[in-house]
Amino acid sequence: MYYKIIKNIYIITELIVCGDFFDYLTIHTLSEMDAMFYTVNIILILEYLYNQDIVYRDLKPENIVFMENGYKINRFWFCQVFEIWRKNQKPYKELLNIY
Repeated sequence: MYYKIIKNIYIITELIVCGDFFDYLTIHTLSEMDAMFYTVNIILILEYLYNQDIVYRDLKPENIVFMENGYKINRFWFCQVFEIWRKNQKPYKELLNIY
């Protein structure tokens, strides 16, 4: 959400107290099980967005933030919505000419 006042644009986001994944990785080393856990959960998040016809195009450790009750992906302003996929009702491989 943003508000435009005369020449300035102010972006309002929620407070992130627990830090981001990049900061965590600079301090800690992930075990193989932890790496698999985070990877699978991020894939599930991206799969959910894909099923909503949303492509998240800015995935990096700085955009995965820890909250008090878990973690989430933020900075969705680089997302793109593909409404044409729902209109055509064709599989994505056919739309992208992938065989």
